[in-house]
Amino acid sequence: SVEQNLSLEQNQSLEQNFILKDTNLTQDQNLTFNEDIHLNKISKKPKLAIIIDDMANASQVRGLKALNLKLNPSFFPPDKNHIETPKLALKFDFYMVHLPLAAINYNKPELDTLNPNDSKERIFKKIKQIKKDFKDLRYINNHTGSLFTSNEEAMRKLYEALKNQNIFFVDSKTIGNSKANKIAKELSMPYIQRDVFLDNEDDVNYVKKQLESAVKLAQKKGFVIAIGHPRKNTFKALEQSKDLLKGVDLVYLSEIYGK
Repeated sequence: SVEQNLSLEQNQSLEQNFILKDTNLTQDQNLTFNEDIHLNKISKKPKLAIIIDDMANASQVRGLKALNLKLNPSFFPPDKNHIETPKLALKFDFYMVHLPLAAINYNKPELDTLNPNDSKERIFKKIKQIKKDFKDLRYINNHTGSLFTSNEEAMRKLYEALKNQNIFFVDSKTIGNSKANKIAKELSMPYIQRDVFLDNEDDVNYVKKQLESAVKLAQKKGFVIAIGHPRKNTFKALEQSKDLLKGVDLVYLSEIYGK
């Protein structure tokens, strides 16, 4: 069943266990783009972009589609564990890629995770290949990455590779001292970061509370990015929060930062 698949494949990937508890950062950093972006063009309502990370298989796609909400699925690059991701991504009007970056303390890295000491050539080649696999791709966010994103030189190589392929980086903010903001400014790219993690705890009520926090924060800031995962409890919480979510416009990142 879909539910079974979701729990089986429920993510070889939880760096969340290592994320410090202070990571629901609410500073206005990701509004540094304000002068370029006219939120009111979309509507007067507060905006909420919900990214669903770790997308890798057809059952997750079905689970996400069944919600019938405007969400931002983020797919792993294809490898032997999930060959079909470029094809699955095409089932959505908007998708992102969830790029595995090295973590400080994580014992189940994805295949082909980028490391801080990887050469500029390797990183450029990897991003070029991803762009080839996902032709319309404009947004990438990091999977894990506490080691990589806190390394300034590594982030410079990555941002240069992304800029070269016309792709924006979305900082999942898996560590407080990420260097993404500094490098984005240096390269005149918008700095885009997560504000709220929805499902650090795999519990329906916890996720519902986090969705409430995200909506409140959006009402305060105008625009918020939240990240969740394709799990049964997260999907249940989203399903049960549809009335709450009427208080915001659910948006694709492309509606805020451009296609």
